[in-house]
Amino acid sequence: MRLFAATQQRVLALLYGQPERELTVSEIIALASTGSGSVQRELRKLSTAGLVEARRDRGRSLYRANKLSPVFEELRCLVKTMAIRHQVEGALAPIADRIVLAVIFGSEAKATATASSDGDLLLVVDDPTLEEVHAALEPPERPPEPPEIDEVGFREVEIDSLLDFGEGLGQEPIRPHQRF
Repeated sequence: MRLFAATQQRVLALLYGQPERELTVSEIIALASTGSGSVQRELRKLSTAGLVEARRDRGRSLYRANKLSPVFEELRCLVKTMAIRHQVEGALAPIADRIVLAVIFGSEAKATATASSDGDLLLVVDDPTLEEVHAALEPPERPPEPPEIDEVGFREVEIDSLLDFGEGLGQEPIRPHQRF
């Protein structure tokens, strides 16, 4: 059983996941990957319930989470937990047929997590190895960051003496034909 319908989950995740951000209806429709009619209905319901603030600016309707709502913090925690659940479900999808039970527990489940909290996951498995589970949950590798470059600027009139001097550069000086 679901607490929120799919469109409601997406809209709440967008607005309560970034409560300081205002979004237009068009942005919410695009980011939620849902039809405009269902998004607009949910926004009206959430606004009427006092969970979402709506305002007009230059003919556009802007929406954001209502930080003054008495359930603001609880909804933020719930949205974060839903996001973790969707992340875990997506990551484990390739081996889902071999998982008997998956339970998110700890601070995330109790809604006491802080920004530095990690996620706790209990798995009862049929036959995947620990390595398969780790591989499924491991975020994809990112390419290595390029090295940081410390730049030094010279005027063209100063460069000739630098090219002649060459010491302390750590390598042969750059010759004019090597300039870029």
